[in-house]
Amino acid sequence: MSATFMALGQQPKLIRESIIQSMDIDALISASFSSEDAYNMIRMLIWRLENTTVNFQECYGRTYIQCSSVGFTEKMAQWQLIRTTEGNFTPKLRINSTVYDIREFDPAAQNTDSWNNEDYKKWFVTRSMRLFYDLFGRIRGIAVGMKWMQLRDIPYYTFPKHCVMLDEHASAIDITWFCDRFNGRTLIIDPIIRGVIEPNSNMMNISHLFIKDAPWFTGAHLQNFTGKNAFVFNAQIYTNDVVELVQQWLDGRNRRLRTVVIRPQSGIPFDPEDVKRSLKHQSRDWDPEERDRNFIFREDWKMHMLEPDVSLLDCSTGQDFYRESDGMLATLHMTNRTLCFFVWRNRFPHLGEDNY
Repeated sequence: MSATFMALGQQPKLIRESIIQSMDIDALISASFSSEDAYNMIRMLIWRLENTTVNFQECYGRTYIQCSSVGFTEKMAQWQLIRTTEGNFTPKLRINSTVYDIREFDPAAQNTDSWNNEDYKKWFVTRSMRLFYDLFGRIRGIAVGMKWMQLRDIPYYTFPKHCVMLDEHASAIDITWFCDRFNGRTLIIDPIIRGVIEPNSNMMNISHLFIKDAPWFTGAHLQNFTGKNAFVFNAQIYTNDVVELVQQWLDGRNRRLRTVVIRPQSGIPFDPEDVKRSLKHQSRDWDPEERDRNFIFREDWKMHMLEPDVSLLDCSTGQDFYRESDGMLATLHMTNRTLCFFVWRNRFPHLGEDNY
């Protein structure tokens, strides 16, 4: 491989870059190990890593590597730590169709004989994406699945933009610590949280927030939410909290807000009809000339959050609210189990643009 790149080094720049750009990703990585000249030649091209997803618990990932040096190409790279039949991780890393021994290229992986699965996971978090970062440059838009404590091991160059927390249980203290350090856009919290998250937690500032089980989530949390989209299930939300949410939006106190979907705890006296009565003088019925019937999300994960009841996106029976200060329109749509508050960034998404 090094001889091949030595020959490439004698070629004109356009021919050299065209050949490198046409090579498979695992072939490029293998070549980068063979010599410093090959490594430097590969790095000279214009690379970009997009739509990267990584599971730090199961130790696998996928990214799309784009190159625009000679025309445009995009190739997918998948990598994972190989397990034994008993489910234990090994020092073997598969990248597409090629298997590498991590001990041969990483000085930090020389003592794997004494490693357990947690040691391999830590190596995967801290080191595996370094292969791509060093060779192909900045990694954009990373989505990860992880446990809260793994955040402390994530290198600066792989900090997640979107995160799914995979813990089964976590304390409110641990989740608060995580949220104080999480600078991404999307946080999906699956674990059952022991304790109470305070209403002034940084969690309430995350742009796109989904909480699977939130019995501690109250009207105070809802009023403090400054993000764009909140999906909160099993929350402690009452009728007056919904009225306050709408009034807050009408007053312009949260101009970033796009969507709130809340399922109150069973047994909480939540009365949709009482909400409608309280807001009837500020609301109006649906006018097909002003907006579409169905609200549409751009991202699939938001649609997934409404399953199995995607009929909630049908806003034909909802209450519409017009904010005079900027002309924005929002719809409050409620059932006995769920309340949805949708802000129409585009009132007619079926024409080509959707809401987010």
